[in-house]
Amino acid sequence: MKATVLGAIFLLLSIGTEALDFNSTHNSAKGGDACSQFNLGLIYFQGMGVAKDDKLAFEWYEKAAKQGHANAQNNLADMYSKGEGVAENHKLAVEWYLKAAQQGVAVAQANLGMMYSKGEGVAMDKKIAFEWYKKAAKQGYAEAQFNLGIIFQNGEIVTQNYKTAFQWFIKAAKQGHSKAQNNIGDMYDNGRGVVEDDKLAVEWLSKAAQKGLSHAQANLGNMYYKGEGVTQSDSLALEWYEKAAKQGHGPAQYNIGVFYITGREVNQSVLTAYAWFTNAKANEFEKAQEAVQILEAEMTEDQITAGQKLAKKLIKN
Repeated sequence: MKATVLGAIFLLLSIGTEALDFNSTHNSAKGGDACSQFNLGLIYFQGMGVAKDDKLAFEWYEKAAKQGHANAQNNLADMYSKGEGVAENHKLAVEWYLKAAQQGVAVAQANLGMMYSKGEGVAMDKKIAFEWYKKAAKQGYAEAQFNLGIIFQNGEIVTQNYKTAFQWFIKAAKQGHSKAQNNIGDMYDNGRGVVEDDKLAVEWLSKAAQKGLSHAQANLGNMYYKGEGVTQSDSLALEWYEKAAKQGHGPAQYNIGVFYITGREVNQSVLTAYAWFTNAKANEFEKAQEAVQILEAEMTEDQITAGQKLAKKLIKN
């Protein structure tokens, strides 16, 4: 996900209410002050005391960006990339990200890396993406650190190296990056790049799960189900599976179906199991397709219809 520089908002708040005065900021911006133009762009983009207006935000960012304001250049690029306040234009997004990145703005470096990685507005080049991620990561930008971890974990461009992947993931994880926290938990669970430690796996998975990351919730459910790193608990396993399932996590939906088909921790219900398997199938979990076929062979048309209705209801609740 591309990021917009928001730091100046906190700067405004920290220096008192006078800095937040719209008229003062507007007058300074009209007078050509780049910082005020950037701040006015933020005010309109965030709707801080005024109606949110992406077009006006774009206009003021552009004025500041043309004066060389690095954060304005990143935010202007972000608006071009997303088509906010202006027609979507990935080529212009790359142009402005580059200007900000060359001035050392970490978020712009990471955003530029993402554009090269996806081939948006520029020819796809994962090597160049890697170089920009490194620049941002070395400045402590968590998203870039996570992306480097993925590259080393998967062996993209570089030789696969789980230890190096772990080192980048842990940097991002310690900053609260939920996907990195999940990956650290997975690496501790499987002993990849680090000595296997189920307790630390649970600790990191819990951090990500509590932030709502469905993969982490499902993984934490697995740890409780198997009793690895924690006392075995079917009820807690089911609780975490349900949290992930409601976000459309196919494997978690399938696991809940298994609970219902076996009557483990819940009252046995073929209909409820079928409903969960149906949801998992819709999310392209391969095992669920076979489970649905097996159950449908034993169910009446009315039961199948009822199960499909229940499947929709389970996701809405």
